[in-house]
Amino acid sequence: MSSVTADPPRARDRSRAVPDLAERMRLISTFGAVLRTERGGLHLTQQQLADAAGLHRRSIDHLENGGGDQAR
Repeated sequence: MSSVTADPPRARDRSRAVPDLAERMRLISTFGAVLRTERGGLHLTQQQLADAAGLHRRSIDHLENGGGDQAR
């Protein structure tokens, strides 16, 4: 019987618990691309996704395209 060991947990740098602006921008961009791809794969319009999520269509647009106050 073989033993499966998980990778050791990565050490977390507590001084960088909050991502810096560059990392936040990368995360926003990545999230938007994934959301757009998944929505397209399900053949949903932004409005259909917004209705299902209880959001405004503009919110979906902002999420997909990184809109909003990003420098905060």
